[in-house]
Formats: sequence, structure tokens, C-alpha cells
Amino acid sequence: MSVGYQKADYLISVYTGIRIQNILGVSLLLFPILFLVLSKKCSGVNFSLFKEISISPFPALINVYVIILFLYGIIRENNFIVIAWELYPAAVLLLSYKISRLDSLWVVLGNYWIYLFFTVLVALGTIQIREDILLVGLQDKVESITTATVAYEISPILDLWPMIFLLGFLNKKVTNKVLPFLPAIVYVGFQFFFVKRAPTIRAYTYILSAYLIAAYYKSVVDQKSLAPRILAMAFFCFLLYISLPSSLMERFGEKDTSRQEETLQALTSFTPLEHVFGRGLGGWYALPEGAGVVENFYGPNKVSGKDITHIGITYPYLKGGLLLVFLIALHLITVVVFSFKHISKLTYIELACVCFLIVYTLFRLVEGPISTGALFDTTLFGMTLGRLEFFKRKIITRNDEYNAEKMPIELMES
Repeated sequence: MSVGYQKADYLISVYTGIRIQNILGVSLLLFPILFLVLSKKCSGVNFSLFKEISISPFPALINVYVIILFLYGIIRENNFIVIAWELYPAAVLLLSYKISRLDSLWVVLGNYWIYLFFTVLVALGTIQIREDILLVGLQDKVESITTATVAYEISPILDLWPMIFLLGFLNKKVTNKVLPFLPAIVYVGFQFFFVKRAPTIRAYTYILSAYLIAAYYKSVVDQKSLAPRILAMAFFCFLLYISLPSSLMERFGEKDTSRQEETLQALTSFTPLEHVFGRGLGGWYALPEGAGVVENFYGPNKVSGKDITHIGITYPYLKGGLLLVFLIALHLITVVVFSFKHISKLTYIELACVCFLIVYTLFRLVEGPISTGALFDTTLFGMTLGRLEFFKRKIITRNDEYNAEKMPIELMES
């Protein structure tokens, strides 16, 4: 709810002229992390990254390396405000990672009423710009600053939908088979309206991946053939394809190489040492022209540049070089491969985590990185990775200490 209010502050100011964040004098982004800290304290969870480091060294290594990058950024005299803002999602990731073992928190994530509240906020924002859209037309709607504000600033509160869908779809206790799809329908509907390409394809991929993982699970547990399910999925893919509106199909035909040019400009400016270790937190690169250029100036000579990239994989490369990319990739690959090797032992929560982690990671390779404002993305990424790491340690050690709250957990049969 604190995330929703932070995103809604813009909308409230539009309707009332009152900006709560200005009145309080502090960023509303402080409240989500405060509630994560309280969740950690009240839950009594003690999930140490350094415990059993021989089983899985990557969480501890990444954590230590981020601290080193923080110090490295200060030594390089990078902008301290940027460094602080980049520490924020790192803190959210770490806290989410640690609290992920509790089943009760995953039940909260599957709450449809919270998502309904977020949907109302986005709908109000959309109504606010209706006259602007009618006046400027469809093509200008895509470029409209007002529309972009709603699409980028308010709509991200709907990014919680994949986990609500996955937890409902993979849980046998959910008897209403239509209910899990409602968040997906709402989310895709808004993406159609805003003519957003990547979010639409990502949403379709979540749905198809959930069906495929559920089918694979059934084939392993019940020894049933995958062929009928694959044929059904192929037909479903066709239905999803024909559901795309013509305005969105036209955008898929557009060619834009500015993001690739931006990345090339960043990478060609690296020294051999920076290719290995990056430029630390707050690291930046000169960019006189390219995608999304804003008036940011760095260094004593006030060079025009950016401290973020449009292509996700180049962001950890910019901050921590090949070493950070290598550590993150190995951590992701090891937990996903281990989960598939022991898929028959996964609960519906872990199955949802596997699906989310695979799809989210693949799209993050080419989309923008996790930003300070993408709180749900950061939280879900941290919780899914932490939950699968917790599962891995539990299986390897067979330790009762890892048994969290017990509750009936089963997979949906469809």
C-alpha cells in the first residue's frame, strides 16, 4: 500500500494541487523500505547470506561486491546522490531476499483487493488524460508527455500482477479458474491503451510460461505426456496473437536503434580495467546523443552523460563490470537449474518463483534495469530469487531449521 501511495502522489497533486511528499519533506520511497524492515524484524527470520557459504557462495559474494562498488564509486568521486539512489534498490533486493522464506508473505502478495486498489489509481490517471488523448490523436498519444507520465510513473504499481496470477494459477486451492487471469487482463488492457510493446509481450510470456511449467510439472509427477498440452498451448499462442490491436502491431514494425547506439557508446569508452570491474555505484558515461538523453552533467568539465542504460544487461556491466555480470548470472542459473532438477519437490510458491524469475530475467536483459522507482519489480525479483535459494539450501542440508510456516500447498491440476 505504501508503494501504491508513493506512485499515487503525482495523481493526488493533479486533482488537488497538494503534493504530500513536499509537505512531509522526505521522499515517500522511504516508507516501502521501512515496511520491509519491519517485516523482517517482526517475522523473526534469520536468513544469513554467509551461512553455508560453501553450498551457495554467490549471495554473499554479490553482497560484498556491492559494498566494494559503493566505496569504489566514492573513490572515483561519482555523484553521491546517484550512489545513494542506487543503494536503495540494492537494499530493497536484500530485504526482499531475506523475508522470502515465509509462506504468509506470499499469501499477502496474492491479494486481489490490493490489486483492485492499484487498478483504480491507474484508471483515475487514465481518465485525467482522456481529453489530451482525444485532442492529440493516437500517434501523439504515444509521445505525449502527460500520457508517458501515467504510463511510466503510475502504471508500474500494476507490475505486481505476475505474482498474483502465478500464485493463483498454480495453486489447486483456488477453485475459481478465471480469477487468476483478471490481473493479467487488467494489466494487458492498460498496455493496449498506452500502446506499449515490451510489457504486452512480457505479459503474454508469463501466461504461456506458467502453462508450460505447470504441464512439465504434471509430466514429471504424474508421468503424463506433454504433447496434448503443447498443442493446446500452440492454439493459445494463436489466440493471443490475433488479440493484439492494430495500433500495437504497427509499433512492432517500427525500427529504433538508439538503445543499441547508446550501449555501444558506453562500452567503447571503457578502459580494460573498467571492463572487468566497472565504474562503481554512481558510474556514468558520456553521451552527447542517443536514447532518452536528459540534461545530466558529470565530472569537473560537466560532460553530458547518463548513469543508467536502456539495455538491462549493460547496467550491472557499467557499475560492476564483467565480474558483477558473472556473479549475478551464475547465481540465477544455479538456482533455476537446481529447481528444475528437483521440480517434483517444489510447492506452488516455488513454481511461481521459477516462472517469474526466468521470464523477468530474460526480458531484463534487453529492457531497462531495475530502477529506484520500480519497487514491485525489485521486491518480486528479490523474493523469488531468495525463495529458490532457500529451497536449494533446505534440500541440500535437509535441515529442519529451514522449515517455515506450514500450510497446505498443492499444484493446480489444469
